[in-house]
Amino acid sequence: MSADRRLDAYPTRRSTSRSPELLWRQNGRRRGGRGRRHAAPRFVVQESHGRTHSFDLRLEHQGVLVSWGVPKGLPLDGERSHLAIRVKDHPVESARILGELPTRRWGTGAARVWDSGTFETQKWSEHEIQVVLHGGVVEATYVLVHVDGDHWLVQHVAS
Repeated sequence: MSADRRLDAYPTRRSTSRSPELLWRQNGRRRGGRGRRHAAPRFVVQESHGRTHSFDLRLEHQGVLVSWGVPKGLPLDGERSHLAIRVKDHPVESARILGELPTRRWGTGAARVWDSGTFETQKWSEHEIQVVLHGGVVEATYVLVHVDGDHWLVQHVAS
C-alpha cells in the first residue's frame, strides 16, 4: 500500500489550529520528502511530558513513519526488554514536531526530540524488525518483536 493511501485518514485526525504539526497535504499534494528515495531511512525518538512521561519510536519505512509508543523509552542495554505499543503511521514530516502540544489531546505537554538519525534495516517482517540505529544518543542494534495485537517488545541487541 502506498504511503499516501496509508495516511489518507491522518489529516482528519489533526487540526492545525490546535496542533503545531505540519499539514500533511496542501492542495492535494504531499509536502516535503522529495529527493529522499536513495537516502538512508530516518528514525526519531520523541519524548513527551503530558499526562505521563513517555517516548515514541518512529522508523521511516515505505514513505511513512512506522510508530510505537514506548512508555519507558528505548532500553540502553541488553538486560531488559521494554514494551512498545504499535500506533498509527505518521507522515515523515511529523518527525520534526517540537514544543508544547495542546491540552485535552493525546500527547498533551512538552515534546522534544530525544534522539534522531538514520538506520540500517537488517530484518523487516510483520513479526520482527531488526535495525541498527545511528543517532546522536544511540548507536546500537535493536529488535522489535511482535507479541500480540499492538504489543511489541523492543530489545537492545548490541552497541
